[in-house]
Amino acid sequence: IVAQGQVEPNRTVTVRAETAGKIAEVVAEEGRAVQAGDVLVRIELADRQVRLNKAEALVREWQRAHEGADRLGEKGYQSQRLIDETYSELQSAQAALEEIRLEISNTAIRAPFDGILEARRVELGDYVAVNGEIATIVDNDPLVVAVQIAQQAIEDIALGDAATVAFATGQEGEGPVRYVA
Repeated sequence: IVAQGQVEPNRTVTVRAETAGKIAEVVAEEGRAVQAGDVLVRIELADRQVRLNKAEALVREWQRAHEGADRLGEKGYQSQRLIDETYSELQSAQAALEEIRLEISNTAIRAPFDGILEARRVELGDYVAVNGEIATIVDNDPLVVAVQIAQQAIEDIALGDAATVAFATGQEGEGPVRYVA
């Protein structure tokens, strides 16, 4: 079967912001290779560091309060209800601390896999909202060749069959059929 098709990346992803803010640093350049985990852009911390300090202080405060209530409870001077309340407040403060830590980690927007930075949608100083587009990354290893086959010939093709591709450049390549629809 001889048919024409097109070459496509193995996968493409639109990287989006998980937190809002102003772009403080642009690290990756369009058209350049990126590795999984590479920082593409950074969102400024703004008040996040202050909120982190506050959350850490609240955890310390509720930790001491809970330990004190627990010690008094062991001696019979404190009700179980107050011990439970301080424990609940401590758990809530720890959750808020983890939340701000996660938000801070989300200010460094990273490549999810090795590929090429096809397009960067933001510049230094841009404001991005949660879920705002940051960049498009494509994975060209391997390349995928998509071919339309006539319905009459579809039964002659099976997953895993060998396929030979002749590119417009004159180069040739081989690979297995990995998808039939």
